[in-house]
Amino acid sequence: GAPASSPKARAATLHAGELPAPGPGYTGPRLEPVDAPITLEWAMSLVWHFQRNPHVPLPARYLCRLIDEAERILDAREDAEGAVHKITLQGGTSVNIVGDTHGQLQDVLWIFYKLGVPSPANRYLFNGDVCDRGTLACEIWALLFSFMAVWPESMHVQRGNHEDRLLNMDMHCGGFYDEVLSKYGRHSGTGALVYEKFARIFARLPLAT
Repeated sequence: GAPASSPKARAATLHAGELPAPGPGYTGPRLEPVDAPITLEWAMSLVWHFQRNPHVPLPARYLCRLIDEAERILDAREDAEGAVHKITLQGGTSVNIVGDTHGQLQDVLWIFYKLGVPSPANRYLFNGDVCDRGTLACEIWALLFSFMAVWPESMHVQRGNHEDRLLNMDMHCGGFYDEVLSKYGRHSGTGALVYEKFARIFARLPLAT
């Protein structure tokens, strides 16, 4: 196993509330207390924030809260369904299948604008490869996890070959690891911690839906 002080080990046990709250200079959505329920209103405030300020990342405290909630939901799905998840559609329910987004936040925002945000009647299946190449994958993940927290059945994400540690660290075809460190700290330890939180999610994503 990883040493107890390593980012990988810390990612398994750290509670989002242990990370500092953002200072007064941050004007995006806040979630305090950090264990407060994630509501549709909050998820929409995140959409609006990224529309106006795509290069202002969600603070690590709130991103880790979203990641932890997604991990809980994915663990429950895996316990119930295994590595292949199911989407059950009933009358009046649709599913939008989205291909590789590769860090292109504006594409995701445009899709939500044209097709509507995720909801129980308007579900989404993201077919992997959210990471790498583009530089705004953290923001895409934050949006996906927000709506997953509000309505778990509305958001499904499969694992692509870019939801992988080796590709994320490859500067020729990857880049997600560097994206995380550039936003959350190369030397403070927080960047590596946030990446390891993401790695825990990648290991839980289904192979097919």
